[in-house]
Amino acid sequence: MSGKVFGIGLNKTGTSTLGACLTTLGYRHRSYSLRQVQRLRTQQWDALLADYAAADSFDDWPTPRLYRQLDEAFPGSLFILTRRRSTEDWLASISDHALRTRWREGMLVRSTFYGCPYPQINPALYRRAYEDHHAAVHEHFRGRPQQLLELCWDDERDWTRLCGFLGVPVPDVALPHVNAGAGQREWRHRMINGLSWRLGRTLQRWRLGVKRGA
Repeated sequence: MSGKVFGIGLNKTGTSTLGACLTTLGYRHRSYSLRQVQRLRTQQWDALLADYAAADSFDDWPTPRLYRQLDEAFPGSLFILTRRRSTEDWLASISDHALRTRWREGMLVRSTFYGCPYPQINPALYRRAYEDHHAAVHEHFRGRPQQLLELCWDDERDWTRLCGFLGVPVPDVALPHVNAGAGQREWRHRMINGLSWRLGRTLQRWRLGVKRGA
């Protein structure tokens, strides 16, 4: 294999499945990095890009935000845009996920990339972020289909499209699907049963802060 591979789908679009696939295919893979998120927040560009030089493939934050810079810094790289079948499917998934992440870290990351710590506070903002990201990626790679693959894991049954895009042999193992099925049902059940007291307090503080700043 040659060149780098960047997964630039937003979190909860199947980034864990993509990472599992790339690892299976032999890529030295790195996923979400809070340290890299902090570097982006403080604009430590040299350190940020140096970390991307140290492995073969990447996904999850802060990678989706950086596709333009990575395209320039690593010419000829391949980019994979993972997505859900619909915006509403993604919103439901990230809403579930927001309730089970470490709250301080989760709020920091979501505020950084979506402008709001919880999708339950402003779902319209999250919908717009998801749709705007996809539109911007498509525009950036217009006329370069050889560099961008769009994947929805709900529709992928085997390795054919991914391996064809990467130019690597199809492995003799099943395509992994991470965080699917029972896990999603469990977290959706938690969602239906209501927000935790911690989220309730966070929402209250957030709204008070907005009112005071108005």
